[in-house]
Amino acid sequence: MHPGYHARMQRSFRPLPLLAVAAVPVLLPAQSPERSRKLESELSGSVFFGNTSQTLASTRLDFERRDSTFGMRLGGRFHYGETTPAPGSTFVSKRAWELAAQVEGPSSRAVAPYVRASVNASLENRIARRYNIGAGATYRVIETGGTDLVFSVGASGEHTQPVVDTVSSTTLARGSTTVRVRREFSTRVTMTNETAYQPAFRPTSDYTIVSVTALQTRLSGFAAVTLTFRDSYDSRAVSRGA
Repeated sequence: MHPGYHARMQRSFRPLPLLAVAAVPVLLPAQSPERSRKLESELSGSVFFGNTSQTLASTRLDFERRDSTFGMRLGGRFHYGETTPAPGSTFVSKRAWELAAQVEGPSSRAVAPYVRASVNASLENRIARRYNIGAGATYRVIETGGTDLVFSVGASGEHTQPVVDTVSSTTLARGSTTVRVRREFSTRVTMTNETAYQPAFRPTSDYTIVSVTALQTRLSGFAAVTLTFRDSYDSRAVSRGA
């Protein structure tokens, strides 16, 4: 069994991470109940055998801080994979990374503004660099100890540098709609999903969709096993040579 890759759509499924470590939210002694900090790190790997052998390694690091004045989210991700269709023939089938930062208003408000900036690269989508900076508002529909539902709507400016020199760089404006869902089934099991849809204002046929779903089972106060499904789509990937 091995994941398939398509010129315009990439899916990665990690059924059994070799190692997944995640920190749980901790209220520091000097903090008030309205202030919290959370640090999560994850390292995982998969090996598939068959007619085509494939290895995949992924790592991420996320930091979140909230208090009565503002919230902040910092994140970094890196994915690397190799495929061997025949003995002695190995090529890089996946290489992608992303750095992102978001600052938003206080969590005590149902509606709060946010500012977000990110930079990423993707071999599958033939993106050497993609810079994005934007702003908008978040609406916390539900936010309890066990269930969170948050909508975000905004706009951003984006500059993309393709891997292929014969393809021109693009600069455009995008809209952005994001839905974040978190459900805590018990003190040990939590499911999260974040789906983002970003259409360009012009041309309207240019859009991206990224959806990440994770099911986490906590083993201890600092370690957990996570099952992750990531689905991404870039409508202009083929035009960049993917």
